[in-house]
Amino acid sequence: MNPLRPLRLLMSSALLSTLALGAEPMKSVPLADQLGLQLYSVRASFAVDPLKSMDMVASYGIKEVETAGTSNMSAQAFRAELEK
Repeated sequence: MNPLRPLRLLMSSALLSTLALGAEPMKSVPLADQLGLQLYSVRASFAVDPLKSMDMVASYGIKEVETAGTSNMSAQAFRAELEK
């Protein structure tokens, strides 16, 4: 059995239920707005220069990250960098 079959059935059921109740289907969200990155993925460059690494990640259009430490930065300083 295809392991994704139960998930597809669940999603189909949810869509049909939504349509049957007269609700509008969910709007499509661009894939780029759904992507994030675990900073652990760039840990080698992050250890050398965290600010440059965060700039590199941002240059790829990634707006969401999961932290993997703050590389000796205070939580406040790290957050300020993320919010730039």
